[in-house]
Amino acid sequence: MKTGFTNLRQFNRELNRYARELLPREFAAFFRMIGIELFSGILMKTPVGDPTKWKRQPAIGSGYAGGRAKGNWIVSLNSYPEGYSETRDETGQATLTKGMESLAKLTIGDVIYITNNLPYIEELEKGHSRSQAPHGMVAVTLHEVLMKYGGV
Repeated sequence: MKTGFTNLRQFNRELNRYARELLPREFAAFFRMIGIELFSGILMKTPVGDPTKWKRQPAIGSGYAGGRAKGNWIVSLNSYPEGYSETRDETGQATLTKGMESLAKLTIGDVIYITNNLPYIEELEKGHSRSQAPHGMVAVTLHEVLMKYGGV
């Protein structure tokens, strides 16, 4: 059987080069892909407030606009982001773009934080928005990704 290697020394050199140069890039690409799937899944499952479905309607002229929960998802590498903002993103596209920019910088050894520090995000995760995310966003997305890659 011909392998393309003339001797064991050449094979070892190529194997070491692969482990040193190519393997880290492949691992980083895989982790980046997992991060993208988690972030985009969580973001797109996050409900957007719809006053027409609320038991109590906001006061006329209150200036309510939905999308604050979507707009507060943050992807951060190696540090946990603090606080929250008034950012609103009903479609999630602007937030997705920012998250993808962060994930593009991922390297081996980085820790990905996908966070939302809004005071009511836990209630949404517990299914408070029954019509849009009855089982939450994070748990559902995590389960989907684990199932996709053979997790339990």
